[in-house]
Amino acid sequence: MKRKNTELDQKLIENGWYLTNKRYTGKHSEKTQCYEYVKTSDLRNDNKTYDLFILLDTKRSQIVNYGIKNVSFDYLGEIELCSLRFLHLELRHFIERLTQVDKPLVVNVPNSEYDEQVEITPMTPEQFDELCKENEK
Repeated sequence: MKRKNTELDQKLIENGWYLTNKRYTGKHSEKTQCYEYVKTSDLRNDNKTYDLFILLDTKRSQIVNYGIKNVSFDYLGEIELCSLRFLHLELRHFIERLTQVDKPLVVNVPNSEYDEQVEITPMTPEQFDELCKENEK
């Protein structure tokens, strides 16, 4: 039986991620715990590549965890640490963009009489001139 793709599934697949593992829980492993998506990062450090992972919940509608897989170094220096930190920040920004809910843009002009959000009806140029003269007084 083919499973249905969720919106989050589809976004991950479109961005190059693929499902590698499905983890189970319970006494006889009868319950799904999470889904694991993996992608090889574009960043390379001394010809080393890093695999990034994202874990989705049982309904595949939310991200439970994310990070870098199988990181091992003999010596962890500044260059390696900076590259890992950059990878993690890049992954976090990707997740924020992926899960961001579209919010309407509200523009607030500081230090004006309209500091609070006020809806203004469309005006003719004459009405606008009158409004400006009233504000000058």
